[in-house]
Amino acid sequence: MDDERTHDPALRRKLLKGSLSAPLVLTVGKAGAAARTTFTACLRNNEMQPEPPLAVSEPDEALRVTRDVFELHRVGTARVPERLEGRYILGWDNEAVYRLDEDGGIVRALSRVHDLNGRQPGLTMRKQGTIDVLAYLDDEGNVVGIAPQPNGGTWAMKSCYASIVGRPAAPKRGWG
Repeated sequence: MDDERTHDPALRRKLLKGSLSAPLVLTVGKAGAAARTTFTACLRNNEMQPEPPLAVSEPDEALRVTRDVFELHRVGTARVPERLEGRYILGWDNEAVYRLDEDGGIVRALSRVHDLNGRQPGLTMRKQGTIDVLAYLDDEGNVVGIAPQPNGGTWAMKSCYASIVGRPAAPKRGWG
């Protein structure tokens, strides 16, 4: 059938334009993938900078998670609670116990106390305040660890995290 519409140049142009734009729609990437790529690049840039302090009492530019600081007491040989020297926090798993090695109120290190466990019978924990510890993120922006347990994550600056991912709407495990 020879139809007049098949010879109309305007209709052919419209058809050609429509058929060429379809592959372009299929090749445009998702914004989330681009954001993850940018966020991953931001994390890799952080790796080239010196790691910030593991714990601070004053806010800084590193992404941190607030943790409770405890005074620990455990039942001694005479069944009398003995106060353990120092201040402590629980690790990411809420079981590992870390002592805050402080010098003049500044945390120099977090030392794992291997003979203590946060769920250990006979251990009493009295909250003494809070401290902000370094957060470690995966490539998706999820907090996967805290200082000194990175759990394969990378630390990030607040600006990097906020510009790409933002704080989660619902609190995730480990958010203070």
